[in-house]
Amino acid sequence: MNPIPSATAFIGAMIFHACRLLPLPILRKVANIPVLNVPAISRLALHATAFPGTSRGAVLNPTGTPCSILAHMRVLHQGTAGFAGRRVALVAHWDPHGLVDPYVVYYLRHLRELGYATVLVSDRALDLPEDVGDWADAVLWRTCPGYDFTSWKGALEFFPSLAQAEELLLTNDSIFAPTNPLPPVHALMDAVDCDFWGLSEGGVYRLALQSYYLVFRRACLAHPAFWSFWTTVDTTTDKRSVIGRFELTLTSWLTRSGLRAAAYMPAKGFPDQGGIDPVYLCWRYLQREFGFPCVKRSLLSEKAWWTALDGWERTLADTGYPVELIHGYFRRVQDKKTRAKP
Repeated sequence: MNPIPSATAFIGAMIFHACRLLPLPILRKVANIPVLNVPAISRLALHATAFPGTSRGAVLNPTGTPCSILAHMRVLHQGTAGFAGRRVALVAHWDPHGLVDPYVVYYLRHLRELGYATVLVSDRALDLPEDVGDWADAVLWRTCPGYDFTSWKGALEFFPSLAQAEELLLTNDSIFAPTNPLPPVHALMDAVDCDFWGLSEGGVYRLALQSYYLVFRRACLAHPAFWSFWTTVDTTTDKRSVIGRFELTLTSWLTRSGLRAAAYMPAKGFPDQGGIDPVYLCWRYLQREFGFPCVKRSLLSEKAWWTALDGWERTLADTGYPVELIHGYFRRVQDKKTRAKP
């Protein structure tokens, strides 16, 4: 099976390689033209910002001034005293109605079955159901601005015992999961000699693990480089800045300190996708051939117009995922732009 639609890959590759010749100021302006919405351009602009210099990766941009957001964290639910010696999942959450959607609860229940204590961190006060203790060990409300990295930082500051955790999973609600089972993925990665890993990696000038699913082992949690990174994560609301300063630099920040990274789906396993993330472009192939355990929520919106979604329900239903959770979410948020039509 060819993982990449040939016409899409060809067009994407042409745009991708042409854009690499553009000066960064022009590249940024082109990337901000909404009507284009070409992922190759946006990714090039972000990577060029994250890795400045002629070698595109020789120098990492500074992440900012050290700060704390501890004063902005509130407890909505807490059913445990500490996390030392445990495997813990920090789940960054955002919902327009201040609810924990059933697809998120489904995901957290499976993380618990995998052996993780679960901490949900939201950017608003949530309307929690009575059974919250069945799927969350703690729920935090972050009252300051920011994105996922700010939420994870807030949990790390609020629960100091996370520094003594056996393993830390950083994830968010941007995915429908698990589509395929999580245990085989973790069993395979348990056999890999590394200090931290992610489900996928991407990059233009330097590879970076993608932040929707990152696992940090004990050696990483015990290293000063891990904690020095989080001291400078701030409350910026500029999404491009968050991606460029945090997501794209985290892998290099840790590996330059001697920590070893790995990916369940290495980028080298795919031919040139023309700058388009294979998690989107090759999503069906990943589900069927890789046993990939999730699908990006934005894949099912018009944001990912370059992907083919025909028969998506059958593909996901074949994995055992309850597709009614996907339909239920889009109906509730009244996303009229979704391509995930029943």
